[in-house]
Amino acid sequence: MRDYLSLDTTPSDEPCAQVGHDLYRSIASMEAQLMKQQLEKLLNLNFSDIIINLTISQCFHDFGTYYEIRAYYDGDNERQVEQAFFLDDNYPEHWSPDKKKTLLDYCSNKGFTYS
Repeated sequence: MRDYLSLDTTPSDEPCAQVGHDLYRSIASMEAQLMKQQLEKLLNLNFSDIIINLTISQCFHDFGTYYEIRAYYDGDNERQVEQAFFLDDNYPEHWSPDKKKTLLDYCSNKGFTYS
């Protein structure tokens, strides 16, 4: 059975773009792309082959659209379940240095102070 885990688009101990801000969509989209890349690297460091699929999804809400990362897996495939829940159990607390720099540079170019 195909299922997915919803994952945040920023590390747990980092600030994130706020819904309603003028630059929200642009910055939140960049956060999601960078977090997806960081999670893919985490998987590659811990598994010889990646058999789950990570996607970025837009979710519509009364207060505006927000983003999430979805880790799709087959619930009947033990290895896929292991990889999906590995991400949930080992979710980053902080940006990797290269992703943090990319995000700060992106925000700076937009005239936004990321804090």
